[in-house]
Amino acid sequence: MKVWLGILLAVIVIVVLIFFIGEKKNAKEAAKKDRKPIVFVHGFRGQARSMDTMIERFEQKKWGRREGTCRVDAHGNVTCEKPITLTGNGAPMIQVIFENNTASIKDQGLWMKEVLKKVKATYGNDHVNVIAHSMGGLAMMNYLMNYEGEKGTPKVDRMVTMGSPMKGIEMSRLIEQYPKAAEKKYSEAAVDLQTGSPALEHMYKDPSVFNKISTKMLAIAGNVVDEKPKEPGSPLNDHLGDGTVSVASAWYLKKYIPNLELKWFAVNHFNLHESPAVDAAAYQFLTDKK
Repeated sequence: MKVWLGILLAVIVIVVLIFFIGEKKNAKEAAKKDRKPIVFVHGFRGQARSMDTMIERFEQKKWGRREGTCRVDAHGNVTCEKPITLTGNGAPMIQVIFENNTASIKDQGLWMKEVLKKVKATYGNDHVNVIAHSMGGLAMMNYLMNYEGEKGTPKVDRMVTMGSPMKGIEMSRLIEQYPKAAEKKYSEAAVDLQTGSPALEHMYKDPSVFNKISTKMLAIAGNVVDEKPKEPGSPLNDHLGDGTVSVASAWYLKKYIPNLELKWFAVNHFNLHESPAVDAAAYQFLTDKK
């Protein structure tokens, strides 16, 4: 009887130990996930303030903590402010700022490679998440299609694009909503962003390239038209949008990435990164938390 009692106690101890080891492992994995850097990328003619308030709201919600800024000069050299540690709670948030904010999609994609290599080297983290506005989404797609997997680059696990014109834009719409854009309407970025531009045609020249992209993505569109967006691929979505980017363009990658998640919000192009509702959707997608 004593032998069986001893065996029973031993089994109970083993089960309890396995449970606590599992819980500790789960907690460790959750903490590691919370520490995964979130990289914020601005769009055409973007500046520090472009994503600044979104980062502030994430901090207020304790969804992350501002850890620094990575600046890219006109020659593609990257400098990141502030030494970075992984102490504290929430994901470290890094803001990317291009000195040449009207550079080509190709150049910005290459620069994002250097930025993400710097982030990996600084944080020691092999995985990152990204939130990109407008042209920033195109820069990130260029990175994913051409550079991810190269030595020193991290894996982009999840990415949220906000009003990214994957099918291009009509520059007149942008200028109408943002008159200062007229000053750069002949820049490399403005040329690349045009619907049917050589840069965009090249991006979709070989659809098989999209098969190698394993990043989970959420494409957010803005819509200020008093009509709900239709199913992806509907020509009616060409006439709906945020005033600059049509819903069809913001959701265009669905044609090449079937598991692309889609959302839309009743805000204009420049308020996509100022909307608490968009914040919540982005955070929930990146973390699976509500």
